[in-house]
Amino acid sequence: MLIQDQDELRASGGVIKKLVLIKISRGKITGMKTYTSQEIDSLREGTPLAPEMVAKISGLTEFRFKDMNYIADFPQTAQYINRYLAKNTNIQVDQVLAVNKSLFQKLVQESGVIDISGQKITIDSLYSNNQNDELISTVFDYYSKEIVEGKVSLAQIGRVVISEIEQGNILMWSKDEKTQVILDSLGISGSVVQKQCLGGISQFSNCNAQSFYLNESNFSLLPINHSLNRQITHFVEIKKDRLSHEYDIQYQPNQALEDIRQNLSLVYQIIIPSGSNLGEIYVNNQPISKNSIISSRLFDQQYYQIPVSIPANTNSSVRILFDSPARIPTDITKLAISVTDHQQPGVANTSRKVIFKYPDSIVPVVVTEVGSAVQGQYSFNLSGKTKTVGLGFGYAH
Repeated sequence: MLIQDQDELRASGGVIKKLVLIKISRGKITGMKTYTSQEIDSLREGTPLAPEMVAKISGLTEFRFKDMNYIADFPQTAQYINRYLAKNTNIQVDQVLAVNKSLFQKLVQESGVIDISGQKITIDSLYSNNQNDELISTVFDYYSKEIVEGKVSLAQIGRVVISEIEQGNILMWSKDEKTQVILDSLGISGSVVQKQCLGGISQFSNCNAQSFYLNESNFSLLPINHSLNRQITHFVEIKKDRLSHEYDIQYQPNQALEDIRQNLSLVYQIIIPSGSNLGEIYVNNQPISKNSIISSRLFDQQYYQIPVSIPANTNSSVRILFDSPARIPTDITKLAISVTDHQQPGVANTSRKVIFKYPDSIVPVVVTEVGSAVQGQYSFNLSGKTKTVGLGFGYAH
C-alpha cells in the first residue's frame, strides 16, 4: 500500500510518504511492515534514473521513491514499483494499492476523537496541522495497529473506503490478469484507456468515443493542493473533420498563500487520442515555448508532459489547445460524440465541466444525462470521479 500526501499532487494522488507491506492469509492480516520513502531509497542497489521531466524540473537525476507515482497510467506505476522492490529489497507483491492521507483524515472524522498517548486528535486539529507530516504519520500508525488488532469496526472502514472510491481517491493494481480486468471494470485501476460509446448514443453509426486525462504534479515543495481553488473546463468543438479541444484551468488561491512569493512549479501530463495534435499553451494569456514539452506515446495514445510556472498568490489561468481526429459524416443525424474525462485522485477544491460547441444548424437530439443548453453549446458538470458524457445530433428545425 502506498500512502500518499495529496497536498503535493502526483498523477495517482500525492507524493509517496510511506510504503506499507501487508501480508494476508485466508482473509486475515497476518503481518504489516511500514517503510518511509527515505528508508526504501536507502535499501536500493545503484541509482535509478529519474524520468526526463522529473529530472529537469527537480534538478535531480536520481529517481526517488517518493516520486515513483509520477507516470500518469497507474498500472505502469504499480508494475515499475513492483519490479523496483523485487530488485532492491527482494520483496514480491501481488497487489499495489494507492491511498491518500484523506482516507485517514476521514477515519478520524468517523471516530470523532482519538487518544494517542494522551494527545486528543480530532478532524479539526488534523486539518489545522495540515502540513504536519509527523501528526499524519502518528495517526496512520495508530489506525494500522487498530486495524490489525480488529479494533476498528468493518462498518467504519467500509464507509470511509466507499467514500474514497466514490471520489476516485483509491487505485489498485493486481499482477493477476483476471483480477486486473475486474479492477478495470470497477474504474479503480487508474488505467488510461480509450472507452466505448455510451449505450444511449451507440446507435449512431458515426459515434466518436474519445478519452482524455489531464493531471497536475506539484514540484514546488509546497503542500498547496488545498490552498488552491480550480475550475477546469474542457471545451469540445465540432470542426469539418476533427474535434477542436481546449482545457481552460483557472486557479484562485485562498488566504493561506498570501505570503508566499515564489512561483509554483507544476507539470501537466495530458493523454489524448492517437492522431491528435497539440496546439498552443498559454499561461496567463502568454504563450509558452514548446521546447520544454516532452512528447511520447502511451500505448496507442499521445502523451505530453508540459512544465509551467504560475504565481502562488494571485489568480492564474492555463489554457491547453489541441485537436483530435473525428469522423464527421455528411448526414449529421448519424453523428454522436462521447467524451471520457479521467479524474485525478486527490485533487481538491475543483469543479469540472465539459462543454460541447457545435454549429447553429445542428442540435443535440440525444443526451447521456441532463446538462444545460444555450444556442450552439451543451454543458455537463462532472462529478468528482472519471465520467463519460455525450451527445447525439440532428438538424435544427
